[in-house]
Amino acid sequence: MKTIINRAAAMLLSAAAVCCGAAFPASAADTAPVVLKTVCPGYEPLSDDMLYLTPDPAMPVRIELVQHSPERANLVLYKSTLAPAAAGTKYACAVEPGDYTLRVTYSPVKSSINNDKTVEHLFKIENADYAPADAPFTKTEMTVSMPAQLCSAAQALGPAVGRTTQVVKNAVNTCSVSIPLSYYSGERGDFDGNGVTDVADAQYVLKEYVETLSGKTGSANAMQKTVCDIDGDGKLSVSDVQYILIFYTEALSGKNPKWPDGASDHRYAGK
Repeated sequence: MKTIINRAAAMLLSAAAVCCGAAFPASAADTAPVVLKTVCPGYEPLSDDMLYLTPDPAMPVRIELVQHSPERANLVLYKSTLAPAAAGTKYACAVEPGDYTLRVTYSPVKSSINNDKTVEHLFKIENADYAPADAPFTKTEMTVSMPAQLCSAAQALGPAVGRTTQVVKNAVNTCSVSIPLSYYSGERGDFDGNGVTDVADAQYVLKEYVETLSGKTGSANAMQKTVCDIDGDGKLSVSDVQYILIFYTEALSGKNPKWPDGASDHRYAGK
């Protein structure tokens, strides 16, 4: 059985998390992980097993950790936004033996908070009480890295989740897995890829829409379909054309244009 000392340590960790808040920035000199606060007070895991999350420093993400068990069916334990941070910054939360779903949401399009993509990873924290005799351990430490992965224009977004590696050393069951977060280099609304969002892009999107209406297969590649899907409904339509024209008109008049989701375009930052 896991010791009372281990459980007490886990409870102290959970208490510390409550004091720390959802997430706080770590300085470059910090080596301790940033602790995440559970959104379900009273359901803190009574274990010293830990989950460490390492997102790409250039890509803000939203995370949700769901626990699955007879007593806690689909219980959301943690839900937080991980802002860009120093390279290598780890976020940590306590877990306990059982099944989990880690849900990661991010934007694969620049200057967008609407075109969200969600990837999920299912994993299991093994119970140390049932560790094999030839590889005994007292706790599990699982690290999930989330590197940004640039996609080609023709490549559809989709993470190639690697296999989880597992090593037992010094009574610690260390597991690690990488979840690449795929994104495009194209600018929002820029169909022709010249770095500018203008009338020409609106015309291309309208042409694509008309072709699909007539039953033809459009010529747009995967990146064009994603960066020009301004309203995030999964298709190119008249509304996307209108949003691109409104954006272009505001930029032409010297304004700092915003997209319909309220996001400012990084190309006009500081102007």
